[in-house]
Amino acid sequence: DVKIEGLSEKFYDNDKIFADSISKLNTTMAVYMSNDNIKQKVCFFPQNKLNIIDSSSVKYESKNILCNIKKLQQKNSSIGFINSSQDKDGIFRRIPLFMKYQEEIIPSLAIAMLMSLDSVSLDKNEVSALGHKFNIGIDSNVLLNFYDKSWYKKISAVDILLGKVDASVLAGKFVLLGTSAVGLHDRYLVTTGNIFAGINVHTTLIDNIINDDLIFQPESMKYINLLLSVILSMVLFFICIKKCT
Repeated sequence: DVKIEGLSEKFYDNDKIFADSISKLNTTMAVYMSNDNIKQKVCFFPQNKLNIIDSSSVKYESKNILCNIKKLQQKNSSIGFINSSQDKDGIFRRIPLFMKYQEEIIPSLAIAMLMSLDSVSLDKNEVSALGHKFNIGIDSNVLLNFYDKSWYKKISAVDILLGKVDASVLAGKFVLLGTSAVGLHDRYLVTTGNIFAGINVHTTLIDNIINDDLIFQPESMKYINLLLSVILSMVLFFICIKKCT
């Protein structure tokens, strides 16, 4: 038997302490979209600031959603999904900004964080956020423009808990909580050749939007790429024939 003496009962429930803390902040909680059979009985959706003018560009649809525990989910200001994956060659280039779930349009974590400050509008392939406008490509994807590793400001959670970090460093900033532990396998090879922790994917998306650095791939590009491949193949074939003869 483990006995706790001299400690107030209000400190017994760590989940409640955490939930009460985030309820006082402008907090965005991460969720995971999946087509697997997730046993999720309750998922609280905060009222978001997403202005859907035309959702025809949102092609991804998820059958299920994996939320946080009820105490935390009901205390946060907004939610955003963290789904992302590499291309077939193993390099991470793109991320979807919106997904459909039942009657809801769920934004990605970065978009949800922007929505915590102001409304975000989606009109076909155009998104407006914090005074910035940009286009999204196939399946509401955008291509990320990764910065040098020195661009990303990292603060150790241990230093914060030990009081070694001045609160002014975090004031007025978008703050994302994540992990860089290699053992968790949440790491991606990106277009710059560097390996980034998954949390930096969402950090990059926020910075790309604010700095107008986002790029997108129009649907016509797949046909252009196919045409270029055919032309180059014909040129190589012609060169081979010339050399053989």
